[in-house]
Amino acid sequence: MVISAIILFIISLVLLSYSIALLIGRDGSLFSLFSKEEKSATKAEKLSIYLATLVILALSVIMLLQTI
Repeated sequence: MVISAIILFIISLVLLSYSIALLIGRDGSLFSLFSKEEKSATKAEKLSIYLATLVILALSVIMLLQTI
């Protein structure tokens, strides 16, 4: 259970950096690596990715705290 919580935590950190780079937009250096679909996503879609990532991050932290 601890290993799955740690893996989920690491995945959520990667997704969090991805969603922050999407929200930053053209100012970020990672923005040039995204596909056309990702670049043309609406603000609502980008925000939903960010919020879903925060939920996954919170769940992984809760799982880690319960197993310790």
